[in-house]
Amino acid sequence: MAIESRSGKKFDMSRIAELEQELQREKEKLNFIKEMLDCGLWEYEIKRKRLVQSKSLEGAFGGVIDNYRETIKNSNEIYPADIPVFDKFVDSMDAGEPTFSYEMRMDTGTDHYVWVRFEGYTVKGTDGLPEKVVGRSKNIDSEKQADAIMIKRAESDIITGLMTRDSFISRISVAISRSRPTDHHSFVLLDIDNFAAINKAWGNSYGEYVLEAFGNALAGMFKGDEMVSRIEGDSFAVFLREIKNAGAVIEVAKQINDMTSKLQLKRETPLKLNIGVAVCPEDGKDYSTLYKKASIALQAAKENPSKPCEFYATTLANNPHTVKKSADEEGTTEARKIIREQKMSQYGKVEKYFVDRVMDMLASDDANPDEINKVLAEIGKYYKYTRIYTYNYDKRGATCFIKYFWNEKAIPYMRVYERVVDAQWDSVYARFKNDALFFCENSSRLDFEVPGELANVFSPVALLQYKIDEEDNAITCISFERPLGQSWSKEETDFLVNFSKLLCIYMERIRTRDQLKEEIEYSRDVMNNQLVTDYAVMPDSYKLIFVGDANGRQYVAEEDNLVCYKTVMGKNEPCKNCPLPGLRSGNKSRCAMESYFEKNKKWFTSTATTVNHGETKYDFICWTDVTAFVDRMKSKDLLTGQLTVDRLEQIVEDKISIMRKPQNLFVYFNIPDFNEINDLWGYAICDEVLIIYSKSVQDQLKEEEYLARVSGSTFVMFLDYDDKDRIVARLEMIMQGAIAAVHRMYPDVKLRTWVGVYRMNGHGVKIGEMIEYANTARKSINARAEQNEVEIAFYSDTLKSGATFENFVRSNMHKAFEDKEFRVFFQPKRDDDGEVVKADVVVRWVTKEGQVIERDSFADIMAEDGFIQVIDSYMHEETFRLLAEWIGREIKPPIISLACSWQYMFSPEFMKHTKEVMEKYPIPASLVEFIIPEGVNESNFYRVVSILQELQNMGFVISLDSYMAKFALNNMRTVKMIEENPDLKKLDDIQVEVRGNKPLNADDFATALDNNKK
Repeated sequence: MAIESRSGKKFDMSRIAELEQELQREKEKLNFIKEMLDCGLWEYEIKRKRLVQSKSLEGAFGGVIDNYRETIKNSNEIYPADIPVFDKFVDSMDAGEPTFSYEMRMDTGTDHYVWVRFEGYTVKGTDGLPEKVVGRSKNIDSEKQADAIMIKRAESDIITGLMTRDSFISRISVAISRSRPTDHHSFVLLDIDNFAAINKAWGNSYGEYVLEAFGNALAGMFKGDEMVSRIEGDSFAVFLREIKNAGAVIEVAKQINDMTSKLQLKRETPLKLNIGVAVCPEDGKDYSTLYKKASIALQAAKENPSKPCEFYATTLANNPHTVKKSADEEGTTEARKIIREQKMSQYGKVEKYFVDRVMDMLASDDANPDEINKVLAEIGKYYKYTRIYTYNYDKRGATCFIKYFWNEKAIPYMRVYERVVDAQWDSVYARFKNDALFFCENSSRLDFEVPGELANVFSPVALLQYKIDEEDNAITCISFERPLGQSWSKEETDFLVNFSKLLCIYMERIRTRDQLKEEIEYSRDVMNNQLVTDYAVMPDSYKLIFVGDANGRQYVAEEDNLVCYKTVMGKNEPCKNCPLPGLRSGNKSRCAMESYFEKNKKWFTSTATTVNHGETKYDFICWTDVTAFVDRMKSKDLLTGQLTVDRLEQIVEDKISIMRKPQNLFVYFNIPDFNEINDLWGYAICDEVLIIYSKSVQDQLKEEEYLARVSGSTFVMFLDYDDKDRIVARLEMIMQGAIAAVHRMYPDVKLRTWVGVYRMNGHGVKIGEMIEYANTARKSINARAEQNEVEIAFYSDTLKSGATFENFVRSNMHKAFEDKEFRVFFQPKRDDDGEVVKADVVVRWVTKEGQVIERDSFADIMAEDGFIQVIDSYMHEETFRLLAEWIGREIKPPIISLACSWQYMFSPEFMKHTKEVMEKYPIPASLVEFIIPEGVNESNFYRVVSILQELQNMGFVISLDSYMAKFALNNMRTVKMIEENPDLKKLDDIQVEVRGNKPLNADDFATALDNNKK
């Protein structure tokens, strides 16, 4: 039924009813989308200081909160510590900041505070000033809890669950920095006495169990602000804050000792602790100082087990038995001073000779182990000793070894005695509990057993042993043995102690030299293994100073006329890929390049650096053969560990080359909604999804079937041939198995899989082409009506023509654009009177042969390469140019609708280009309607809002082709739709019909517009 208005216009009442029903359906869709959003939406009116909430957020204040800042703060909804954050959030809104994001804890009606993220976007009014803020709030409590769990795991010791040493140091530093001048804290260091014996007797697994049990019990004692950590091994530390006096610390130590003695362990192994204490700030104001002084106190506690703990004191620091000598104190100069100042005159002529002998050894630049053995032999013969030897104990490996050994009978039984000492090390180490020097008139009285078969060799002796040095990980002792019945005089003892100290310095030099030599040999082996070439040249030239011997070649600086490019590389001029020019330009300190050498088919990476060696400066170059690394990188996908497509092609090429008539399958498949899943769940989750998904597929393949990752969620397989029904059944089983594997880990992630299959039929087609045919089959699924969890399509001759067209588009689109084969057409829309009231702009590809290709045919293909943005930019500017031309000819155009791709409209270039063409062709903006395409999601939501706001401010008409965009933007009322513009409302009042639907070129459309005027 149609009625006529006063103006003579006709209205179809049935059409109006249809529009009302369509509007109701639209509202229902928008309400559904609103319920699905994982956030709350709100508006903040800046001038009125009022916040209007969506219905889903209405709480104690309803949907409107006046005087927002004070109302919320007075309601105690904000966690007290986060009130400053809330104030900054409101300040950002009042200041009209363009965008912002804040996180704070709030009472949302539950029994605890939850974390909420507030994100906002400021909208300007017609005067260009901030008018309102639109935003969303989202519950991120689970996200914060997950972060907290990850942080706690990173800061927790893997065995005991206590703080790690690094976390402990960090928190101590913060606590000390925040202390008041009157505050005192205690650093309590503990270790389990004789823990090595527990490990040795019951094994490392039981040792870890003991550490875990002790750590749990220790943590249970401290629930307040005290910090508890496992430092390393069996060492633990407690930081007690704001202690009152020493008595309070002693009481804590007693409680720890009592807890330890009552600890119930599986094997009833009693534990005993040593406890040392340093006080902050008296003993130190940082972790390193407190730890060192607590360690000194701990050593004293081991010597005085009757006390619950030992405090650091100056007397302890001056005790040579509890404090290790520093490197400076044990240097050569100090050693000479010790010898000469400690009554050198008391030594006889022979003792002076031995001292001078060692002093000469120290003065020499050499470090020869044979010299030590020689001097030990001379001392042994002079004093008529039976044996002299040094033994080292490695605490980390719990092994003992004898380094230097002399005996009067010249019997080489060092290895045998090593095992004897190693087996009874605890009793040996106990000798030095109270002093570094140990005497024994008869070794048979010691708690040390010699096996029966060695009794004749290791008969009882008089023993003098001295602990030369003890480090964190090693102990060094020297032992002098003589026949029973001979005593040790004070003069002899003093000489042996001082001699041992000097000898220790020389042994340390040998150890350092050996370590350096070992490091050099190791580095050389690594260089040889990696095929490294290293050499140095004079600055600003190519003249060689030396070439590293890792190459089997050695050149010295004295040789003349040696240049690197000729001597090393065998060329007559500097290499094109040499990093030296890059190093020397701009005074860089380092320059690196990668090169491929076609001659030997290898990849090399070259690095040049400037090095100062003493007073000499030179340029150092290192070439490394990285072919194997590059091959691995090219063979394996870094994320999933599957093959790369290049590697798959190589494998298949080798495999089918020996087959008479290969009939295998190429299967190309992907997760079609993966971009949306990425936007929803984030990259970290989606990376895990791809790993699980691909691994499940790989696990279901047979031997000599292969899987490769193309990119993103796209993969390709090479499978054995079977009949079509069994192929379909197997592929469905593989893909559904992969989807199920993902669901087991992430049940809320919904996946689908599209599969394209191409069957080989003998030789003659390239591997890459066959993979692309399978991809063509996969792409054909887009046009299907049904959408199951797994969709499978086979390549056919019908699809082949489509593939040919795709190749045609990709091969010719750039040249066609240069030749201006893309042209703008206008599809007019007329009213009942035949008047053109609106038109849609379309781009067609008109080939030189006159073939017309519609945009719908080539747009998706060009979108994959990004070329569609070039086409849209052309359509954009050409439309503005034609409008300006028609207006200049006094032809009145209707509203022209521009539908661009989302790649172009959401790109940074879109608004920039819009402003440029407006300046170039100044037309009324109200003549152009921009259609916002599908593609609005959470990640680009604010980008879309920004674009729409700018277009609106410039005066353009906006049409939304996305339910999400319509809902969000209507809800926030930031965009004036067509129906809200009085000048354009007539478009809704006219029954528009598409008559003469054929698009017109620019000239024909201008003629149609001119007929309108007439």
